[in-house]
Amino acid sequence: MTKKNKVWKWAKIVLLTLSILIIVSTITISLIFYFRWNQAYDPTVTFSEREDEYSAPTSTPDDEMSAVTSYNEDDWDTSIIDPNTSETESNGGTTSNTNSNSGTISGGGDYVWVWHPKNVPIIKKDQIDNNIINILVLGVDSTDATKSGGRSDTMIVASYNKKTGEVNLISLMRDSFVPIEGYDWNRLNTAYFFGSVGLCINTINDVFELDVQNYIMVDFDSLPKLIDKIGGIEVTLTQAEVDYYNDNYNWGVTAGKVLLSGDQALKHARNRKIGNSDFARTNRQRDMLTQIINKMLNKNDLPGTISLINSSIDMIKTNINANSLIGLATDVFTGPKVTIDTMQMPANGTYEAYWYKKMLVMKINIEKNREEIRKLIYTN
Repeated sequence: MTKKNKVWKWAKIVLLTLSILIIVSTITISLIFYFRWNQAYDPTVTFSEREDEYSAPTSTPDDEMSAVTSYNEDDWDTSIIDPNTSETESNGGTTSNTNSNSGTISGGGDYVWVWHPKNVPIIKKDQIDNNIINILVLGVDSTDATKSGGRSDTMIVASYNKKTGEVNLISLMRDSFVPIEGYDWNRLNTAYFFGSVGLCINTINDVFELDVQNYIMVDFDSLPKLIDKIGGIEVTLTQAEVDYYNDNYNWGVTAGKVLLSGDQALKHARNRKIGNSDFARTNRQRDMLTQIINKMLNKNDLPGTISLINSSIDMIKTNINANSLIGLATDVFTGPKVTIDTMQMPANGTYEAYWYKKMLVMKINIEKNREEIRKLIYTN
């Protein structure tokens, strides 16, 4: 055998060995990811066909509402109305209640009550467009709902169009006054309080005529670890925000573009003291989520993306199984370049603040907001 043939023989052996190692490594990583992801998978959220058609009320209870002339920021967080008990619940209350439509509240004296919501099944919906998948992203203080006070702190519909690569992030204001099946008119975030993820998804689908079937619940308390892992996020701070952060947290930052650590980013995302109250807060959360998604969907670093997803599993719960996630990831990494657009609901000029049974709510123009949301998602 000539020297040239020997070199070629060893080259083929090396290439074959490397190929086998790559295949084995890929399979190993996939199996590890598969089993790790199943730790986040929540099998308790079920699906069902709608037995009886739900006829939502078409008009708000105006005779029980009064226009807001002034309010404190904390008024946005005070109360929850349960129409099945005709009672108003508020944090720190002493109520204990059980009824057929809802879960249970337990507590007393100086204890903070703990809410155990009923697990309402997700009503099955036909996919409106086969190229578009809509996922509800819920942000809570803990993936253990009892630690979050029973309400979703953040609600974002994340819509992905595999044909165009477009991702739309639609922030739903939690105080939007909407009809909730079985609970009359109420704040949007109380759907989660009364019926967990299922009723929250059903309400969003009913009100805005969407086809959400999947959710990802994110533990906001754990986000700093992920943000630090991606190298922080860059935000533009106003002078008012700078003054607030320097006075309260001693950050030592200046107005303009600033790179925030995970802990700083979480404080910034939750800030409702500076800016236009809840609107400013949701804008910050949407911006944070946008940057995280952009970095996690970096097509030039698939191993890095897998590592980031793997490190985030402990902070989420979802009803997307591993096989479905792999299929979605394949669409993203083999499809068009991802672009991200955002909006908030309600849109400017489509809402007013009202008092309703001691509860501060946003009376929204449902039809106009429904049109805006569907136009963003389904107009290619």
